[in-house]
Amino acid sequence: MKDLIGFDSAVLINVLEHLAEPEEALPRIYEALLSGGRVIVLVPAFNFLFSRFDELIGHHRRYTLKTLAKELTSAGFSIKKNVYFNFFVMAGWWWRFCLLKKTPRTQ
Repeated sequence: MKDLIGFDSAVLINVLEHLAEPEEALPRIYEALLSGGRVIVLVPAFNFLFSRFDELIGHHRRYTLKTLAKELTSAGFSIKKNVYFNFFVMAGWWWRFCLLKKTPRTQ
């Protein structure tokens, strides 16, 4: 029944961190995918980088590879690849938004 109507892919770029309860949305996305469908997920990483800036732009959380994998597998997804990228930006983000406490209004 799942293959009658659905999507072959879903792309969630900077979406999950804005949802108060992503564990409710992810199973619905999984069910909307055709068998063999794929999802690409991009989320902000590392709780120690969570700042006032995150709050002001509506983030509820940041993820680690483990926490993201747990949410996805709990919804039924299997993980093919789970990686950090853009690692070099981390120091600048920490400096600007955690240490200097910059916000969108003070930039």
